[in-house]
Amino acid sequence: MNRVLLVESPIDAMSLAVLDRAQRGPEGVSIYLSTDGSGGVPVEALKTVLRSGGVVAAGFDADGAGETMA
Repeated sequence: MNRVLLVESPIDAMSLAVLDRAQRGPEGVSIYLSTDGSGGVPVEALKTVLRSGGVVAAGFDADGAGETMA
C-alpha cells in the first residue's frame, strides 16, 4: 500500500518515520511529508495517490495553524 503522511514540520516528519517503522510492510511506499508550518499542500499529487488506492493521512498540531492546515 502506498501512503502519504502529512505533518507540519520537518522534525515531525522525521520523528514519524522512525516511530512508524514497525507499521511499514515490505511492500508499498510510505512518504512522510512536511507542510513546513502553514505551507502549501500538494493537493493534486495527493488526489493521484487516493485515486490509485493509496492512503493520505494528516497529523497537525492542536493550535490555530494546525486547525487551518487540517
